[in-house]
Amino acid sequence: KKQTNETNETDEIIYFTMPDFFGITYNSGDFISLFSLFFDNLSTLLGLTGAILGMSSTSTLLPEIVNSRIVPAAGIMLFVGNVYYTYQAIRLRNKYNHSYTAQPYGLNTSGGFPFVFGI
Repeated sequence: KKQTNETNETDEIIYFTMPDFFGITYNSGDFISLFSLFFDNLSTLLGLTGAILGMSSTSTLLPEIVNSRIVPAAGIMLFVGNVYYTYQAIRLRNKYNHSYTAQPYGLNTSGGFPFVFGI
């Protein structure tokens, strides 16, 4: 599509569209939101992991529990939770023929640190 500005110069605007997936069209804002959610959860997970490991520097069992159980479980939980909310949004879109946004699912930063330090 071409637009003309005040000086009668023609600027070409390039639109970026993604292919449909289950009848849903994605745009660049969706990917920005995905990466924002990913890095928000990653930073929260790293912060909470550091807080847990920093509470007991003498324990040799605590790093093993955190690295072999807590972090993998959090990763699985984040993936499954986001897939489930996406599935719900796709189901609603197909049922009512209206676009819906999936609720972002992730670690609660403001609730995680009081929980860790309260233990």
